[in-house]
Amino acid sequence: MALLFNIGSYEIGYTVIVIVPIFWWCRSTPRRQKLNLSAVWYLFPAMKVIYLLLLMTSGSSFYRSDLLESSLVSGRSLLEWLSHYLGILGDVYRQTFVTGWQEALSTFGQREWIVESMIALAVTAAVALYLGRDGEATPFLRPRHAARAFIGGLLFILPSVGVLLWLDKFNRDPWRMYVYVPIGAAVAVVSLLMLATSVLANPRFRKLVIVAASLLLIFPATSRLFVQHANIVDSANAKTRVLRQIAEQAPEIDTEAYAILLTDMNDGMLRARGISEFGTNMLDGAIYVLYDGNGPQFTFLCVIGVRCLLDDVSLSVFNLHEGTVFSNLVLFRLHQDLTVELLRELPPELGLDDRGSYNPDRLIDYAAPLPPRAVSMLGAGR
Repeated sequence: MALLFNIGSYEIGYTVIVIVPIFWWCRSTPRRQKLNLSAVWYLFPAMKVIYLLLLMTSGSSFYRSDLLESSLVSGRSLLEWLSHYLGILGDVYRQTFVTGWQEALSTFGQREWIVESMIALAVTAAVALYLGRDGEATPFLRPRHAARAFIGGLLFILPSVGVLLWLDKFNRDPWRMYVYVPIGAAVAVVSLLMLATSVLANPRFRKLVIVAASLLLIFPATSRLFVQHANIVDSANAKTRVLRQIAEQAPEIDTEAYAILLTDMNDGMLRARGISEFGTNMLDGAIYVLYDGNGPQFTFLCVIGVRCLLDDVSLSVFNLHEGTVFSNLVLFRLHQDLTVELLRELPPELGLDDRGSYNPDRLIDYAAPLPPRAVSMLGAGR
C-alpha cells in the first residue's frame, strides 16, 4: 500500500525504477533469469533517457527541457554534489526518525483530540487482534531476515534522495525529500519490531507485544492527524470568511477590473491565521470559481510595503506605483481580525495619489444577487 500510494506522489517513480531490480537479486532464482529481468526492466527507461539526450543535443525544445539542462550544467563539482547529498541525507534521517516523532508527541498537548485518537486506536487494536488470532498464519521472519530487511529499509532512503538530487528543481527544494522516504522508513520500523521481538518464544505473546508496540507508535501519529485535520478545517473556515465578505460587498464586479486585497499582515501572520495560501494565485483561482468565471480579470493579495504583485500568474502583470491607473481597480482591506472592508479611497499607507480616478462604485453592481456558487460553496460560512 505504501508503494502504490507513493508512486503517485511527485517523482517517487524515479526511485522505484532504479531500485526494483535489487529485490529480484535477493531472491533465490537463477542468475540468468535475474540478468534478463533487470535488462528488460532498465531497457525502457534507458531508451527514454537516450531519447531526451538526443533531443537536447539537437537543440530541440521539449517539455521541461529547462529542468534537465539546468541539472546537467549546474556547475557543481562531484565533491560539492557529494557534500550536498550527505547534508540533505542526514537531515532526512533526522526528520524521519527523530524530529518527526518529537513533533507528533507535541500534539498530545492539544488534548481535545485525545478521545478521538483513543477511539481510533481501539478500533485498530481490535482489527489487529482479530487478524492475529491463532490459526493458519504466516510464520515470523527469522532474525537474520528481519535484520536484512531493517538494513534494506534504511538503505532504500539513499536512492530515494539521491536520484532526485540530480534534478535542479528538487535540489532547490530539499523539503520535498521528506515525501520520498516513507517506503524505506516503514520497512525499517516494521523489521525492527520483528527483530526486537525475535527473542520471545511464545508466538501468541509475541503477537501481542508487536500489536502493543505498533499501537504505541501509531498513537502520536493518529493524534497528529486529528490536529492537522482540525488545522485544515480552521484554515478553510478562515478562507471562507474572507471570500464571503468579498462576495457580499461586491456581488458583481466588472470582468475587466482588477480586485486587490490589501493587508499589512506579513507572511507569518497570514500563516498563523490560516490564509497564507492567498499570497499565491490561490486567491485568484478561488475568486474565479466563486464568480463562475464572471468576476474580476485578476485578484491578488497585496502586502503593503512588502509585495503588491500578482504572484504565480505573471510578475509583470501588475504593480502598485505612482503611474498606476486606478480607474479599473477594486480595493479591499483585510484587517488582522480577518474582517474585509471595501475601500472607497486609497489608503494613505500606499503613499499614492489617485487624482480622483479610483472609484469602485463604477465597477460593482451592488444590486446584483450573490453569485450562485457563493451561495452554495460558502453556505456554511454564511
